[in-house]
Amino acid sequence: MSRKNAMDMRLANLEGRDPESVLAREGTPRTFLDAAQAIIERKQKGWKSDKTQFRWHRGLLVHAKPIHNKSVNHIATGDIEAILRPIWHSRNYSARGFRGYIEQALDLATVLGWREGDNPARWSGNLEYLLPNHKPEVKHVPAMPFADAPQFYQKLMTGDNVTRDCFAFTILTAARGHMARHATWSEFDISQKTWTVPAERMKKSATDHVVPLTESMIALLPKPKHSGLVWPYRGKGFSDAAFRRTMRTTMDVSTYTPHGFRSTFKDWALECTNYSDELSELALAHKVGSAVRRAYRRGSSLERRRMLMQDWSDYLHSAGRPSKKALNEA
Repeated sequence: MSRKNAMDMRLANLEGRDPESVLAREGTPRTFLDAAQAIIERKQKGWKSDKTQFRWHRGLLVHAKPIHNKSVNHIATGDIEAILRPIWHSRNYSARGFRGYIEQALDLATVLGWREGDNPARWSGNLEYLLPNHKPEVKHVPAMPFADAPQFYQKLMTGDNVTRDCFAFTILTAARGHMARHATWSEFDISQKTWTVPAERMKKSATDHVVPLTESMIALLPKPKHSGLVWPYRGKGFSDAAFRRTMRTTMDVSTYTPHGFRSTFKDWALECTNYSDELSELALAHKVGSAVRRAYRRGSSLERRRMLMQDWSDYLHSAGRPSKKALNEA
């Protein structure tokens, strides 16, 4: 880099402009790898889970490797098609995601002044004519039948390690795995018996999610600390693989998944209790009703959800006895 370019980049930075635009202006060719790294750097602060990071890295740094050294100005639609076609049928969901990541990387390159013209990774009016509009059948996450959940939970509680405690807490709260694995002490108010998951750690939510805590949930928390992760593993939250290993070692339930316990909870709530469908949806942090209805519904039904979660806890500790609010068979 010339001394003049270096000075111009420092000046651009002081003026609030992107320093890298200086290189583009000077005619320095930028590769797709430059664009991929630039979009990852800008997006990563908003990622809510390790899975998101893995998908972006795999899509841009692994699958898009054939175009890494190509100038962003010389990438054509055929280059994108060549990357996607080998996995379009076998891994369609991933392929569609990778296409979106590539499109965003090239969009950023355009904004930064590195390239001009239409985006070769665009779907509408472009790749839709080259790749079949193939959408495989949606496969639901395998979930343990609720009748088997108490036996599994009791076997799970015979262990004694941080993974078991976090997994058991996740099942009791019907939370998504990453919500519990990355929980921090600042989110807990033991005196009010609440766990508030901030919006930035929620899936597609602009609001915090407040979980009512039962005594069984609180008992699984380690000795309170003033800050940091509740269940740390080597200084950071452990991955979903740790939960899957725990499932395999607890019982021979390899056909089920940790995330499936949310469906187990939902099935139990519908089949074994008189609680409304809306209440169990709120417990799962799902959006209920239209945007207008949600705007007028300000409450979170915290105390009613506390009763629901207490009954769920009682059921898991009951070896399968009916819930206190079990439906009477005709």
